[in-house]
Amino acid sequence: MSEYQVVFQPSGRRGKIEEGTTLLAAARKLGVGIEAACGGMKVCGKCKVIVEIGKFEKLNIDSHTEHVSPLSAEEAGILGEEAVAKGYRLACFAVLHGDVVVTVPEESRSGKQVILEEGSQRNYILNPAVKIYPLELNLASFEDYADDSRRIIHALQEKYHLPEHLVFDYTVLRNLPAMIRDNDWKISVFVWQDKEIIKILPENASHSYGIAIDIGTTTLAAYLCDISTGELLQKSSRMNPQISYGEDVLARISYIQSNPDGLEKLHQEIIGAVNELTAQMTAEQGLSPEDVDEIVLVYNTAMHHIALNIEPKYLGRSPFVPAVKESLDIKARDLGIRINPAGNVHSLPVEAGFVGPDNVSVLIAEEPYKDEKVHLIIDIGTNGEIDLGNQEKLLSTSCATGPALEGAQIKF
Repeated sequence: MSEYQVVFQPSGRRGKIEEGTTLLAAARKLGVGIEAACGGMKVCGKCKVIVEIGKFEKLNIDSHTEHVSPLSAEEAGILGEEAVAKGYRLACFAVLHGDVVVTVPEESRSGKQVILEEGSQRNYILNPAVKIYPLELNLASFEDYADDSRRIIHALQEKYHLPEHLVFDYTVLRNLPAMIRDNDWKISVFVWQDKEIIKILPENASHSYGIAIDIGTTTLAAYLCDISTGELLQKSSRMNPQISYGEDVLARISYIQSNPDGLEKLHQEIIGAVNELTAQMTAEQGLSPEDVDEIVLVYNTAMHHIALNIEPKYLGRSPFVPAVKESLDIKARDLGIRINPAGNVHSLPVEAGFVGPDNVSVLIAEEPYKDEKVHLIIDIGTNGEIDLGNQEKLLSTSCATGPALEGAQIKF
């Protein structure tokens, strides 16, 4: 009987499996933990998996949904329309007929990945990107007939000495007249970087929320903060769903080059993960994603390009030049990130080559550039960085540490 190559992600477990074997049986044979409360009796619907489509050159696999048995009416009924639309299959139904890469989603894994989320506290001066300004406006009249937007800008200039060049995000303007009048002309104005009005709420609003996310090659770590007070409210983490397309950045760049829709697929995987983390953390604090006004992202240079939907293939070729090095401010809605639609996504700058914004965040946190003593800082990740220096000079470099030191694909 024929045997086919099966790779389960994100665990990376792989091996030759006989044709006609269910994906659930293949997972058990390879030691991959998949939830199956009914024991594979095709009842519980817990063993959801995704059969990936595309050429995986590093794995030497051309994976297709046709390489497993077709979706049956019984299986579709158990999954439901939403899961079918997402491309889910049940591992107990799907029978192997060719080489496949199979992703086990977070909710289907019986063994959960342990991801480091802890950190040390720092003293800092609170100066948030989004500030809240309470206002009580003069009522419009025949004597004072300034438009609503100009009335707010004038009031901010007079009371708080904000600059004249303030502008409104379009999404704020849409509900501006009702917001002012429904609250008796008493409002709270959310201003980003003293440049743009990104939200208007009733006068008692006093909190703005922000999220910081480290998008690692293997894992994501996210932190929800009250940026009005500096308080850390919630933290969460998960595996990077892009791992289904390759364990390291060069494998993912290779996938993008080999598949016409590769960049869009990997980009959407990251945006989906960011949205899930945002929804989870805000819900646990009794908030909604729309309460978040600012997100800060850090990552290595390849993850930077893919997350921002920027062509990354030239990063994989000498001299490894990025498309952009400067820090970026992007509207969340332009990236498909579901927070306040007028909210901002801030990306820290790239240093050079594969030394990316994640290393900049390390330097900001550890501040070796302020000390006379020489510091050695080592960030061990799938893509690793090393910093050496002090206030006189700093040297940074990057190396492919690999998933070994993060615990991926290790049995003991």
